[in-house]
Amino acid sequence: MKSASRAWGIFALIQTTVYLVVYGSALWGARFLAPLDIAPAIFPAYKFVDPTSNGIPDNHYIIDQLTYDLPLQTVIYDAYRRGEIPWWDPYTYGGRPLLADAHINGTDPIRLLCYFTLPFELAYNWNLVLHSLVAAAGMFALLRFWRFGVFTSTTMAVAWQFSGAFVMHFGHPWIAGTFVWFPFIWICWERALLAGFSSVRSTVVASFLCGASFYSGNLQSHLYLSLFGLVFLVGHLPADRRTTARLVAVVVASGILGVALAAPVLANQLEFFLLSTREVATNLQWWQHPAKVLLSLGGVFPWATGTFRTLDVGKVVNSSGNAWLVFCGSTTFVLAVLGFLGRRKTSEDQLSLWKTSVSLIASYLLILGTPLALIFYSRVAPLAVLGIVPLASIGLRWLTSDAWVARPKIAAALALTALLMVAAINIGALLVYPATKAALARSALAADAASKAFPAGSKALRMFQVENFPDEVSIRNPETGLSVAGLLLLSGAAGSGARRRRHCLAYASVFVSLLPALSFASRFIPDQPIEMLRQLKTGGPFQQQAMELVRGNNGRIFDRNEQVFPYAMAALYKVHTIHGYSALQPRSIFRQHTEQDLKASFGADFAVDLTGGGPLEVTLLSLQPPMGRFVTHGDGNLAVENETLNKLEIKVLQESPPIFKRTDTPYPGWKADSTCRLGNPDNRLWTEIQLTDFHGSAVTLEYRPTYLTAGVVISVFGALIGLILFFFRGTQSPQGACDSEFVSKL
Repeated sequence: MKSASRAWGIFALIQTTVYLVVYGSALWGARFLAPLDIAPAIFPAYKFVDPTSNGIPDNHYIIDQLTYDLPLQTVIYDAYRRGEIPWWDPYTYGGRPLLADAHINGTDPIRLLCYFTLPFELAYNWNLVLHSLVAAAGMFALLRFWRFGVFTSTTMAVAWQFSGAFVMHFGHPWIAGTFVWFPFIWICWERALLAGFSSVRSTVVASFLCGASFYSGNLQSHLYLSLFGLVFLVGHLPADRRTTARLVAVVVASGILGVALAAPVLANQLEFFLLSTREVATNLQWWQHPAKVLLSLGGVFPWATGTFRTLDVGKVVNSSGNAWLVFCGSTTFVLAVLGFLGRRKTSEDQLSLWKTSVSLIASYLLILGTPLALIFYSRVAPLAVLGIVPLASIGLRWLTSDAWVARPKIAAALALTALLMVAAINIGALLVYPATKAALARSALAADAASKAFPAGSKALRMFQVENFPDEVSIRNPETGLSVAGLLLLSGAAGSGARRRRHCLAYASVFVSLLPALSFASRFIPDQPIEMLRQLKTGGPFQQQAMELVRGNNGRIFDRNEQVFPYAMAALYKVHTIHGYSALQPRSIFRQHTEQDLKASFGADFAVDLTGGGPLEVTLLSLQPPMGRFVTHGDGNLAVENETLNKLEIKVLQESPPIFKRTDTPYPGWKADSTCRLGNPDNRLWTEIQLTDFHGSAVTLEYRPTYLTAGVVISVFGALIGLILFFFRGTQSPQGACDSEFVSKL
């Protein structure tokens, strides 16, 4: 017990130090972990956020965090704090399901903990910070479970939590929300196979962790958990028939119970997926798939492919930062290769760890190298790193054990390869590249000309990227020098016959190799002044002018060029718009303006247009707002009296016709009170509201997910079953492969 406490104490000390270095004052809310500087750099209407912006944001890769995650999370936070579950988003796409959106992450247990206990700025920051901490704790616990030393477990936990798989997806928090539970699930499944523990209890705990993963992710990431379960099964075969049956039962049972626990969320997500208009992309050429696999091998030294501060080679295969996705330190990468080659040196009780780790990496490469990438996407990269880190731990254990025999030829080959690689990169970047950069700049600017992502800030940003390439990938960048130094130290360890010296060199190589990983993470992770957030939420002159148009009447705006409210930014200002931004799009009036009764108004009350540096052009589209949202045939005059995320009260100002149309997105789950009846004849893009027993001044509509009641019943039933099984004490069997007393302390 004392040893376990000491190990966790060291882990906590290391994590505290690392967090202060990477996140700094964002931990206490002095700065904000979102790329706020993208707004003034890229969008002219947001110059007010930072009038001194030179058009070059610190990191434009995670623009989605600004234009999608931040505004929607603001809506979600406000809803939770006033006691409302944010099932519906009334602001984008003319209305759409919110928590069912693929990338929302709005029911993540860690996020909910932060949202219910902290002010928004701290809650947003600590949601991201805590996911990283839980990821590290999971990997540390997993490696300690397999009896790796404290140094190996703490350093490899850092390699896992700040790997490119998480850092590159910092703006997509559902990825971390999903994968942070995988190491814990791995432990529970292993414990369920150990004879020294109750399989039922471990399976139940795994079920609750699977449920947490389901609550944190979306339908795509749920596939990742299924794939992880399949790989785990493969990693533990072949086995005798009895063990195999037990293995399958543990994995399948925990998955099924996890699905039951998350039923309210899963049913909502599945319904939205089936009703959405999204199509699977098929725009990759056949050769781009194997090219992605080759680029992934560049994870040993990903600077060679470019970074977020330069033009990226990965864009050739439609995958930016591909090599960075599996980066977790150059030494870690090489140690994983060593761990792969050292299968015969792996003890019998750790053979399943080796096989599972190799299978995780193989599954990622298989996905990347085939059309399966169109389904799983490169966001599945944490599965590969989940295999790389344990393999690297195996390799480090072998290298520092008495079984290691000095291999001077291998050491020389590793050192020579590292030196030749860095020499070639520096010669190319400093001598050859200058002759090509003009052509690259023209090509990049031409590609941006038709893109709405960079409407005005493209030139300054692209020119900076072109000019910055040598400084980023050559020895001028200290990260590259530290990575090469780590490889050279590892080479020295591999060629050393003296055990103590080999230990020092090996551990030093791991430590030095993590420094550039942490440096890259601290550069990539956005960190902006908190005052910029306050200015952004207040809005500039164009946003305030647009908000004033619909203030008091709740009309809807059509932003022609998506400059005043780009993508999902309208949600930040509580403004109803036609357009939006989402992985799943509902069937709505967005891009569907050919319906007979919507041709003129387009479902909006005002059109706003901002081009160049001129004033905001405003066009009235409906005779009297909010008639864009409510089409009538008569003299009736309607207004929105009260609206929350899930409820809408429509006030009748004067005699109303018996039937009017609501052009908000029609979607199952909307119910009306007794005064009216809802219909959707011929599956139109509007909802027909027919007054039936109307004697008051308002009608009330309310949204509730279609299968919410059934989902809650299934979830409660699943939780009860889990708790009953957990407190059932099974018979204890003889101790298995791992030390049960040690594992119980974890």
